[in-house]
Amino acid sequence: MRSRTYASMAAKRFAGAGGFASAGALWTGSAAPSTAWPAPSDAPALAEVDTESARRLREDIARVVHNGKECGEVDEHLDPQSAAVRLAAVREGLALQVYREPEGAAGQAVTRFDVPLLEAEIAVVFTGECRQYTE
Repeated sequence: MRSRTYASMAAKRFAGAGGFASAGALWTGSAAPSTAWPAPSDAPALAEVDTESARRLREDIARVVHNGKECGEVDEHLDPQSAAVRLAAVREGLALQVYREPEGAAGQAVTRFDVPLLEAEIAVVFTGECRQYTE
């Protein structure tokens, strides 16, 4: 039960880190979505910042997964780097969905589903209970 609570809290923080609602503003300077993401050659400085931010996010996630392995929340055989790529990809994919179609498909806003989807993905990684809370 502890990992489920952790997954819920982590998903809410993860969804807010960078803000899905502002995904369009990150690339276009406004909240209005454009038809495509700019090519790195269109804005090299922005592409560099984006690449560095993504790298740091994956490092942070990998560190959290590694810490989870040490306390028992994460399976000892799970690779922190691959888990970080997975979780970052889900977050980025959700942000892209909001960016492309903020009103959502068939009248269902993606933001309505972002936290439950992240909770499910985080629960796949954080499957155990931290020993710190059971001792």
